Amino acid sequence: MEIDVEVFRHATNNSEKLNSIKKFREKEYDGMIINILPDDETNIILNEIAERGTKIAVIIDVYNNIDSLFTVTNNFNASGKMAFEMLWLGLSGSKRKNISVFTGHKGTNENKMLCESFITEAERKNFNVKSVYYTEDMPELAEKYAVEMLAENDTDGIYITSANSIPVIEKIISSGKSGKIKIVASDVFPKLNEYIRNGTVLATIFQNPQRQAKIAVMNLYSNLVEKQKIPEILTITPQIVMNSNMDIYEMYKEI
Repeated sequence: MEIDVEVFRHATNNSEKLNSIKKFREKEYDGMIINILPDDETNIILNEIAERGTKIAVIIDVYNNIDSLFTVTNNFNASGKMAFEMLWLGLSGSKRKNISVFTGHKGTNENKMLCESFITEAERKNFNVKSVYYTEDMPELAEKYAVEMLAENDTDGIYITSANSIPVIEKIISSGKSGKIKIVASDVFPKLNEYIRNGTVLATIFQNPQRQAKIAVMNLYSNLVEKQKIPEILTITPQIVMNSNMDIYEMYKEI
């Protein structure tokens, strides 16, 4: 069976995002796969698209206010716990237990659940979670918060839940705190890989967005063409990537 596919590129601002979704609304597609930061106006348009019969599949995050067929996402609870355990091991010889979190947009379920699982595990081990910095996926904001954190001079480890990690890491390096502040990051991409290789970053939690997208395509096809029922939530297992197993993940050149 021949299938027509059209890609609406990632929007760099809210206006572009809305224009892209409105263009999709004008067309008669049977299904769509989205990974987009939701807001009230976006949700209204997406629900209009769903109401006319278009099946919506979501990847990466969980959207509560969108009438979607299914969501493919990372196991956030496991990711947060894994990130804390890596920091716990990295700080095992340290007398201080002050840690902070750098995350992305405050309004996403992904960041909320990652932070909650990490903080719950940290508190269970009597670690002090000093701050949660919401960088909104903006490099300049991540850099600003890194400077603020370094000025306080009492952070022993950090968990960065998003791919917006390089500005934070590079500020730590330039401050002379590389190796002193233990870092656990997220995702796999070339610049971050370098910092894992040289020991600046302890580990990263690989959430495999490529696999999430493939699973979404396969299951949307199964529903549209083969009429199969799909579970509402499909989760993948996150993986810890360190220098010792980096070679396996070097193929992942993009987020």
